[in-house]
Amino acid sequence: MVGVSISESSITRAIMRSALKILDEYSSVDVAIVGAGPSGMTAAYYLAKAGLKTVVLERRFSFGGGIGGAASHLPSIVVETPASEILSKDFGVRLQDVGDGLFVIDPAEMMAKLATKAIDAGAKFLLGINVEDVIIRDNPPQE
Repeated sequence: MVGVSISESSITRAIMRSALKILDEYSSVDVAIVGAGPSGMTAAYYLAKAGLKTVVLERRFSFGGGIGGAASHLPSIVVETPASEILSKDFGVRLQDVGDGLFVIDPAEMMAKLATKAIDAGAKFLLGINVEDVIIRDNPPQE
């Protein structure tokens, strides 16, 4: 509604309730992936698509890891087969064939499409999370 004033405390409570629910829901998962770079997002897509409860923990507040500036701070990166086939077929990333089995792609497009497909498959991304230690349990206690 136009002109309705919403209190700041109402907004804060809504954010806190939602965030705590998400953190509680993802405190137990099938797969935890550390890093939302291209490999982490690709793994998250396939694992979530297979029905595994998947969370991706990323220390930055953005997707892509170091690929965002294409490591060279230029808006192009190069991939080869089989990465080119996976990116094109499974993620819809547009490729420019430059010969010799090399393909140029836009890193922003790649990051956006990898993240979107992983999220749509059911993976949850938690950004701004710094992972310092990982515990792997072969036989975790049952809830």
